[in-house]
Amino acid sequence: MHPLRGAIFENMVVLEFFKNRYNQGKLPHLYFYRDKSQHEVDLIEEKGTKLYAYEVKSAKAFTKNFIKS
Repeated sequence: MHPLRGAIFENMVVLEFFKNRYNQGKLPHLYFYRDKSQHEVDLIEEKGTKLYAYEVKSAKAFTKNFIKS
């Protein structure tokens, strides 16, 4: 369990979203969000008039703590 595992995995996922849109000839329209309280969304994808939020985690199993904040 390397200490950078989560950050590297998150970076890989975001790059895959970027590559997918680029290969379709579309602009990325990908964003990151963090507020003053340090709540964050790892990836926000804009599709037309809709926004889709993604939380990226590297783990063997899902836990409710992942979506706590």
